[in-house]
Formats: sequence, C-alpha cells, structure tokens
Amino acid sequence: MSHTAGAGTEVDEANMNTPPAPNVAKRARRLLAGMVAGSLTERVYPEYLSFERGERPTWWKDDIALPAWGTPLGVHEYEPNTRARAFLVTEMGLALFGEGDEVTWLHYTDIAGWGPLSKEPVSMSLHIKRKNGERIEFPFPRVGQAFAFVQFIGRAIWEHEHAKELLERELAREPTP
Repeated sequence: MSHTAGAGTEVDEANMNTPPAPNVAKRARRLLAGMVAGSLTERVYPEYLSFERGERPTWWKDDIALPAWGTPLGVHEYEPNTRARAFLVTEMGLALFGEGDEVTWLHYTDIAGWGPLSKEPVSMSLHIKRKNGERIEFPFPRVGQAFAFVQFIGRAIWEHEHAKELLERELAREPTP
C-alpha cells in the first residue's frame, strides 16, 4: 500500500522500514561528486551538486525532501538553476522532479532494473524499471553520464539489500521473549 506524500509523491510504506545504508553516501561522494580519473579539477558530474560540499541549487529549500527519503546527498540538475528534470539523490532513493510541484519518489529497493543503454546512438537517459513494472526516465545532459550513473544505482541497490540482509540475520539471532 502506498499513500500520497504531497504534490504527487508516492512513498511505498513497505520500504519505509528498510534500514538506512550509510555507504550510499560514500558511493555518491565517489561516483557522483568525484573527479574524472587522472584529473584534479574535472568532475564526473558537473551537474551534480553535493550537499556534503555545501553546494545547493538556487531553487532548493530544505523542506523539499520528506523525512522518509533519508538524508539528502545532492541534486543532479539537467539544466542549471532549473528544478524540472533534476533529481535528488538521498541515502534511501531518488526523487525526480517534474514540471511544477510534480515529484516521483523511487526507493533503491523498488528498482527492478533498467533499460538497455546504447553507444550508437549514445543513450542520453536512463530508463529505470520499478518492481511494479512502471518505467521512470532519468535524463542526462552529457554523453556517457547515463552509463556512469548505472554504477551508482547498482551500488546503492546492493548497499540496501546488504543492510537489509544484515538486519534480518541479526533479528534471527535474537531470542524472542
């Protein structure tokens, strides 16, 4: 069951009990806010604004992120200073901003996979598939970013699955009163 969490945002109640995966922040820091291999100045994602570095889009307000989304890590802007088509990266998932107040929430554990990426012609977006079959398009302004973002998504999913598995093992060991 899901409920509306404001302005078209769906929050899946089953995922609200998923333990946080603190290593997602480490993955975002390395894969999204990091530098291109061999460079000290060229960022992998110049459009990614890292909250850890104190960067914020001009349109950002702290109350945009719902508490269930976890700690906001950064925003990837498709167009500078524009909320439409930007997406928020958090420790629990991604929030894709549409036109106006439209927001689509995607928990990492709700990701079933993604569509194929192409080198000819080069994919400029990533189509993420939810477990319910719905597809969500994440657009990227630069060649190659969709390919690199798959690395982050894959690691974020793994971190959450691993955290859940560890919690389940720990709960199975605890004696019941």
